[in-house]
Amino acid sequence: MLDADKKGAEIEALLSHLDDGTTLDEIADMRQKVAAVLRAARERITELKGAVVQLDLVAQNLNAGEGDGKAAHGFVSPEIQRDKERKEAELAAYTLLAFECREKLDLLDDARKKRLAHNLLDRGSDSISLIRHIVAGLADGGGKELSFWVKRWKSGLGKEDFIKVAPDYFLLLPAMLMLVLVVFRKRICRIVERHGRQGNLLYYFDLFLLGRGAAINTLVAAAAVLALASWFYLQNDIVFLLVCWGAFSFFYLLVAPFGLQAVYYRLAYSQISIDSIDKKSKMRLLRALFYLLCAMLLLHFDKLLFCFLQLDVFYLSHILFLLLVLFALWRVVYVLRRGYLTSFVGLLLLRIVLPIALALFVLEATGYYNLVDYLLTGISETVIVLALLLFFSDCIELFMAVVARASDAVFGRLAVEKEDETVAPPDNALRLLRLALKLLLYLVFCYLLVAVWAAMTQLDALTQIFSRGIQIGGFTLYPTRLIIAVVLLLAGFAIMGYVRQLVQRFWRQDSEISHNSQETILTLASYLCYALLILFTLSVAGVKLTGLSIVLGAFSVGIGFGLQNVVNNFISGLILMFERPIRRGNWVKVGDEEGYVKQISIRSTVIQTFDKADVIVPNSELISSKVTNMTLGNTLGRLKIPIGVAYGTDPKLVEKLLLKIAHANPQVIHNSGQFRPRVYFLEFGDSSLNFSLYCYLRDINNAISARSEINFAIEREFREHNIDIPFPQRVVTINNEG
Repeated sequence: MLDADKKGAEIEALLSHLDDGTTLDEIADMRQKVAAVLRAARERITELKGAVVQLDLVAQNLNAGEGDGKAAHGFVSPEIQRDKERKEAELAAYTLLAFECREKLDLLDDARKKRLAHNLLDRGSDSISLIRHIVAGLADGGGKELSFWVKRWKSGLGKEDFIKVAPDYFLLLPAMLMLVLVVFRKRICRIVERHGRQGNLLYYFDLFLLGRGAAINTLVAAAAVLALASWFYLQNDIVFLLVCWGAFSFFYLLVAPFGLQAVYYRLAYSQISIDSIDKKSKMRLLRALFYLLCAMLLLHFDKLLFCFLQLDVFYLSHILFLLLVLFALWRVVYVLRRGYLTSFVGLLLLRIVLPIALALFVLEATGYYNLVDYLLTGISETVIVLALLLFFSDCIELFMAVVARASDAVFGRLAVEKEDETVAPPDNALRLLRLALKLLLYLVFCYLLVAVWAAMTQLDALTQIFSRGIQIGGFTLYPTRLIIAVVLLLAGFAIMGYVRQLVQRFWRQDSEISHNSQETILTLASYLCYALLILFTLSVAGVKLTGLSIVLGAFSVGIGFGLQNVVNNFISGLILMFERPIRRGNWVKVGDEEGYVKQISIRSTVIQTFDKADVIVPNSELISSKVTNMTLGNTLGRLKIPIGVAYGTDPKLVEKLLLKIAHANPQVIHNSGQFRPRVYFLEFGDSSLNFSLYCYLRDINNAISARSEINFAIEREFREHNIDIPFPQRVVTINNEG
């Protein structure tokens, strides 16, 4: 059992050694021990709280079973009471211990910050002093270097020095990525061939590397495996360090020509045909970038000289290699400014990157070696992380292209009508899925950036915040759970939208339920699923559902002040779905607007006019105002065609011809007594005898085409029977008197 007082004394004794001379490794060891005590204390606190609750339950059960007046006076067994008091005292001790551990952790974090700042800003000898010291050593004889190398070979490196010299794990990420690409080369090539396009990084990797045959890909895979194996089996030995750095250098030099070409086309010419690029300018730029990569590898490989050279010689060699990197970077800027005058990358290098490189060289020459090494390592790893971000972002785009193509195929097979708009895949679902994947990618990218600059950002503290949460009053916010909840919410919305479209297509093919009933059921079911998904994601995020009563109370207040219209439209939408006075596909007239009902949702209804314009009408307006539904119960509708003929025309002949035309039209109902065509002689007009033809159509949606056909037939029949259709005439009398 963990003794709280004893562990507290051990922690006090441990931190008594903390002073200005404590190294970062010692601070890390102290922090690890204190964190272990804190974890054990928290576990013990949880156990003790459960034990106290259990004792209370036992006491209540005993009192309930006595059956006499002891329970009324709160009688508790002495043994249980003593055990409870002992547990509560132990609980208080462990709570105090946990509080002390948190204070010590904060103290160690502050000490770590100070030590980091001191180490990074620690200034050594400048370059001139180094040269003088080396020259003086050479004048005394060169035996010191040989003896130093032999001693270092036998004794090895210290823990802190070994961490500085060994390759960082960020250098593993490109090797792991290339190994995966080569292993699944054939499958990736098939996917890129079907769905890839210019502007995607995988398209160019397939073009320059994966599609070049098995020999070069096998060599790349072997180099990646060698780099990974040398890192995982790395030991504190100079030979192992040489092998590891050699394997990494071989891998990067082998992959660099293919990777640089792919990134070049992806960033600069993603939308341009490959044949249209100036090969001479391209090769000049790629050579300059390759030289820059070689200089950066030499700068990192220079860490091995720490094992063989004294510090003065090592720092001087580091300055020389940094000068080489500066020259290679200047060469890249020169080529960009010469061959790509409007290049954004060239301007970025000229105005930002090159001045930063000059500043690093000045800092190195003036003796700030630790700061320059930290900045160089961070910049190099940030470039790797940015490249990985670009690669996985394009992987997401390729994945979405595959999903969109599959959706097109699925919905194409389920299509019932060629012009049905719901045949198209759910673009909103695809956009939500892309957003969820991109959000997850960017969050991982941010975490990797924090890990890159962990010396200044305290990765351990950030990890604890993400895992244990942030206390805000009585609520604990868990960032990790919140991120997972957001991603699940977006992905859930996308999947449900996709499933709804699939269900709708299957129903339309096989079900006997009407389309409007299907739409109502699907809409209500989808909103129910959305509500359940929101509750589930809130639970994943750590929000207690019992606290939603406060939110609902605030929501009700908001309804009283400014959300009446929203709630009114919501209730009206439910009425429209259950009462169904208008349905999807109905021809309706609302005010000055006329068209077909395209979609009925909870808040509004979309009406598509005959000009294919979408009019969004709030549901409350459809409930409270006058709406004309031309096709509510059936598609039967009456067509009225007025016509005027000249005076002197036989009215019976006109009636006969109009009825003949109506009976000849296939869209007109003419075999029903109630709905048979009729002709009415309405009036004697100013210039004509006015008639009106009334006929009923089987489908009022075809009223325009039926009217046109009947008008064409009337003109033809009247012309054959010499019946004139007069134009309006007026007799004007001018009085000249006076």
